[in-house]
Amino acid sequence: MATKKTIIRIARDSEVEISRASGILFLNRCKHLTGQIWQVRYYRDSTKTAIDTLIAIGVKNGTGSDSYRVISKGIGTPINGITSVLPDVTTLIHGEIYLTKIDDKWNYVTALNGTLYVNEITGGPYSYWNLEDNHIWYYIDGVLRRDDDYYTREEVDEYTDETGETLDAYKKWLTELDNAVFPMTITVTPSVSSGTVFASGSTQSTRVTFRATKAQSDGGSPIDITSSCSYRWKDNKDHTSWVDFTGPSGNLSFGGTNTTVTYSFQGGMEAYGGFRSTTPASISYNFGYHIIHGITPVGSQITESMLSGLTRDSLRMKGTYYTATYTTTLQNLATFAVPEVWGDIKKITDSSGVTEYTSSFEKISGTFKLNTDGFGDVSYIVYRWSSLPTVASGFTYRFYH
Repeated sequence: MATKKTIIRIARDSEVEISRASGILFLNRCKHLTGQIWQVRYYRDSTKTAIDTLIAIGVKNGTGSDSYRVISKGIGTPINGITSVLPDVTTLIHGEIYLTKIDDKWNYVTALNGTLYVNEITGGPYSYWNLEDNHIWYYIDGVLRRDDDYYTREEVDEYTDETGETLDAYKKWLTELDNAVFPMTITVTPSVSSGTVFASGSTQSTRVTFRATKAQSDGGSPIDITSSCSYRWKDNKDHTSWVDFTGPSGNLSFGGTNTTVTYSFQGGMEAYGGFRSTTPASISYNFGYHIIHGITPVGSQITESMLSGLTRDSLRMKGTYYTATYTTTLQNLATFAVPEVWGDIKKITDSSGVTEYTSSFEKISGTFKLNTDGFGDVSYIVYRWSSLPTVASGFTYRFYH
């Protein structure tokens, strides 16, 4: 009489249990059949980054701990083979599982009722027991390697003894090589645009947000490593050495100066040989002054009150020259004032810079203090047309430093 054979599929827990103890509780609740195989995955660490597998076989029909026996405690998920092409569906009629590489990504391949199923492997690390070659294979960060594709500690020690270099030295060199070939970069997004001009002497603040990335070996889109990095900053004023910055975003206060403040930022992580950093990124903020210009009455004495009533240009930094346009009358004179900290005017010309009028203006003796923005007095040097006007019209002059 022919023996009747029954094909038993492997039953699998669809979820990853939080611990090995939780995996055992799951097995205790399952309905077991004699000879039925159960596969249960569980996290083997509290951070839920590493997964192991329990393999159990039913020893009698029913539920409870006496209905099964654990026959594997983490050797790896059993698979039938590893391929670079999709297996034919006719080879998957008994619930076989293959690992197949498609478009540089590893996938689980199986079939049910004649339908082929392909699911990309995500997460990890994972270990697999390949029934085809009886080796354990490890999947880490998208790479699948066999158990004998690793150096043992004894082999590493033997090699370093021969070369006279330590393992840490090799790790440091590899870190430097990786940083050179696949650099990390950082972008900084401030809430206040870089290059903004503020009033000298004022104190300002901005919120900066970082994004750190690392180049990929295949030339694809950079990997976002923002959450894995720590951050630091320095400036060209009071903090010329690196200062730690808390988190990938935060507030930064600056000011109290009359020049440009430039901030440099780096992200990075501790590695062999010290802090492995991104290419620096920078933002700058300027602290400038107003230029004051307008017309003042012929024969009048320049006063601070009179200057306060003239046109006050927007805040700016010291430049090569400044342009001012005047609509004069026979009773008024073109007047121009610059911050004393910028120094004297060297030349005055027409709007094209060709005809010179330097001798036509006089420098008014003394300095004049104006509190233009509420951050303290600013001393100004004043220049005024020195002779009686003979033509009443509009004029534009360039004032050069």
